[in-house]
Amino acid sequence: MKTLILTLPLLLCLSTLTGQVALRNSLAGKTKTLRAGGEIGLGMPVEGPGLGCGYRKLSGKLFNTQKGAIRVLPEEETKTLTFDNGLAKQEETHYENLKAVQPASYFIADIDHITYRNKGAKGWNNLGVAITTLGALSALVAAPLISINYGEGEFNPDRYFRVAGYSLGAAGAGVALLIGSKKRHFDIQRPGQAASRKLWVIEQ
Repeated sequence: MKTLILTLPLLLCLSTLTGQVALRNSLAGKTKTLRAGGEIGLGMPVEGPGLGCGYRKLSGKLFNTQKGAIRVLPEEETKTLTFDNGLAKQEETHYENLKAVQPASYFIADIDHITYRNKGAKGWNNLGVAITTLGALSALVAAPLISINYGEGEFNPDRYFRVAGYSLGAAGAGVALLIGSKKRHFDIQRPGQAASRKLWVIEQ
């Protein structure tokens, strides 16, 4: 009995961590699955008395969906407000260094766009930047320099094309990593908006 009591909270925790968000294209009907632990960004319009324009951007780690809301472990939030009297202000909140930060719920009805990147993709993106940069520099700078015979003042075209080819191949691999690990953007269909291939619906 004691083992069951100790195990049950762990199973509930694991169940939560394996949650996901399902998106459906409002016109084509195709679906995308955003898995827990990935990097997620939420965009939410802000309304209020005396407020002409307001917008809230939140980034963090996706936790799950629950009762008409997306739950996120927040890392950073920016709120931009412009009031009817001309006053404008921007507020930034950073949650990374707070102890025992808990997932927060954000109503699906308030969200107008989502950005998402799989867990661990940021590291691949950084690697893609490094490989692309080094490959391009090697093709543009290193390949010509090492193809010159400085003793005889001659240029070796075969060596140049060989080195430049390897370098451009590496740069191409880096670009592929960048494309595969970039953040994906999903505009969410709002009430009254017609279906479109560019608009997505958050399944509940």
